[in-house]
Amino acid sequence: MSNDFVASNISTTGVLSTSSTSFADSAFITNSLTVGSITGYYTSTEVDTLVATSPFYCAGKVNSTATINVSSGRVGFSVVRNSTGYYTITFDTAHTTSEYIINLAVNSASDGSGRTINYAAASMNGFSVYIKGGASGTTPYDRTCMFSVF
Repeated sequence: MSNDFVASNISTTGVLSTSSTSFADSAFITNSLTVGSITGYYTSTEVDTLVATSPFYCAGKVNSTATINVSSGRVGFSVVRNSTGYYTITFDTAHTTSEYIINLAVNSASDGSGRTINYAAASMNGFSVYIKGGASGTTPYDRTCMFSVF
């Protein structure tokens, strides 16, 4: 006896998936499945691909010269170094809102002194990043940084 789950007209705002901890070994969509704004009939392979979609709208790692080291998430991005410690991240596809969640991280200085990273000017098209440090915490610095947008 298999542990298959068969359903029609599933409506959820969460993630439809199966895993080793669920009661189902597989799921069959007998009618249509809506993912985002796309409604249609999907094969099991297509559903696996949709379920595996990144939870991040956009994510990346940028080095101090504004070179993209890693680009991840559902959309890509570009980056411009405006001046020392000041970068602009622009999404390849505009977000649906400017009220998204941004997580930031910055590499510390090799001498152990701290650096702070902040964002500003969040819009549907992207946001600005400021990296500062030094004794007063106000000196701009170019550092490798990472971000994720939900």
